[in-house]
Order: sequence, then C-alpha cells, then structure tokens
Amino acid sequence: MIDDLIEAQFNKQLQKDLLFQINGKTIKKGKLILFSMRNFYMQFYLKVNKKEHKHYELPYPFEFRHTGNTIYLDYTLNSLTHNNPDLLYKLLGLTRYKQSKIYNSVITVIEEETK
Repeated sequence: MIDDLIEAQFNKQLQKDLLFQINGKTIKKGKLILFSMRNFYMQFYLKVNKKEHKHYELPYPFEFRHTGNTIYLDYTLNSLTHNNPDLLYKLLGLTRYKQSKIYNSVITVIEEETK
C-alpha cells in the first residue's frame, strides 16, 4: 500500500536536512527527527535550529513518487480524479470556504546537501 511506501521512504530520510517546497518556494526546512503516520496524516518533527523543534502535519497525498533524494507528494485534482474530466469539472465547481496552500499542488521534499 501507499502507506508502506511513504513510511519506508521517509524513514530513509531520518536525521537528514530536508526542504519542503511548493512551486519552488520553501515552506518548511529542517532536520527530520521523527516521522509518523496517524489516521489520515503524516507527521514530521523537524529540528529547525539547535534549540527549536517544529511539528509539521500533512494529509496523505493523492499520489506519491520519489526519484533519488527527492520525494513528490501530489495533491493535484488531476491525481485525485485520475484525469477524469467529468469528475474534475464537478470538483472545480465546488465552493471552497478556505483554501489550503497545498490545494491543487505538488509538495516537493528535497534532501538538502550537507556541507
């Protein structure tokens, strides 16, 4: 299942510096200390500096893929609908009261080069 693939890939990234990006813009950055999956969310515990730790939570992606040291968490509507134009049209017609920054985007998690 997708949970096992996601968990295995992020477990490989433990103790590594990661960048979370949307459209090339960094939204989170830090060393991955702990990764867990609960209910429908992935939980990341990042060490952002010597004394500060941050908790970051993301829902399961609609699609997941990885290449080398880069992980792609796909939240696009096309991946949700499997490119079904009728379903995509219906989803786009729904009213959104509060739009998340991950709505219809791909989060790229990149392992930062260590110096």
